[in-house]
Amino acid sequence: MKPSTAVIGSGENIVLPKSSKQVDYEGEFGVVISKKAKDVPEEKANDFMLGYFCINDVPEGYFQKNDGQWTRAKGFDPFAPIGPWIVTDISANDLKIETYLNDESRQSSQTSDLLFGVPKLRPPFRGAS
Repeated sequence: MKPSTAVIGSGENIVLPKSSKQVDYEGEFGVVISKKAKDVPEEKANDFMLGYFCINDVPEGYFQKNDGQWTRAKGFDPFAPIGPWIVTDISANDLKIETYLNDESRQSSQTSDLLFGVPKLRPPFRGAS
């Protein structure tokens, strides 16, 4: 769970909470859902996706390990830098995802390595259909 207050723009500073002991990085692939829906079958999921973006799903590692659940660890303000763009004209089937720390590559993968494709990983849509 990432509260909306955790979101910041690309290049903005991640402010560490006073209680932090170990802040980590997690390069992730974000999906923008474009409209409300409910019980959308996997084969129609792409009809509800506007586009994709990069997100650093920042966790506070000590809390993540010791709390037993990750809401606090990942929910601090501002622990979710996103962007700088939403890309709408690409396929999510084989995109490179990389994370850099001080210009050094720390994570590198492909969306094709996902066990399930993006439409299957869609969130449980809620709201009006």
